[in-house]
Amino acid sequence: MNLPPPLPEPPSTPDGVCYAYRVNRTDGDRNIVIVGLIGYWTSPQDAVVASEHQGWWGGPGMITIVPILSLNGQCYELASVTPITLDASTPYKDAQETIRQKALQKLSKAERELLGLVNMKRVNPNER
Repeated sequence: MNLPPPLPEPPSTPDGVCYAYRVNRTDGDRNIVIVGLIGYWTSPQDAVVASEHQGWWGGPGMITIVPILSLNGQCYELASVTPITLDASTPYKDAQETIRQKALQKLSKAERELLGLVNMKRVNPNER
């Protein structure tokens, strides 16, 4: 019995993230065409047994290690456990900020006071 590799250690940052073996039924000699999901297991031995006769011509199905999020007693498969940045800097946002800074530099101190921009601190919208 060929066992899949052991599960990786859970990452330290995302709470409730662990790994499991996903077993898929396949229809192709290279496990390329996934026909259906068999299930998820934490034991490699159970995943191997579940994959038996689920592949091409009665061979084993495809076993993949996937990240799982456990939340309120339910488990969800994650696409990735890599942290992402939402609303990151973009050329549009950078251009807006550049235009704003250039416009503020053109104003005199009296004009900024009149507009209420004297003690205004620019808040980065990406920091919350």
